[in-house]
Amino acid sequence: GSGTLTIRVDAATIDGAPGDQGGWSVVEGTGAWEGAGGGGRLVGTYYDNGDDDAGVVDVYRGSINR
Repeated sequence: GSGTLTIRVDAATIDGAPGDQGGWSVVEGTGAWEGAGGGGRLVGTYYDNGDDDAGVVDVYRGSINR
């Protein structure tokens, strides 16, 4: 089936660290995701390739239960 899943992210940087870290949790789901719950951690790594190509790549790990 189809549906949507909304998550909340709470991430922060640490002075001098090469990335960010934090957690995530399921806020709500619709359709096939109705009643879903769960969450986990995230770790991000900053990159800067020059020429306005900079950002962060976040990796999310955890579980979602329906």
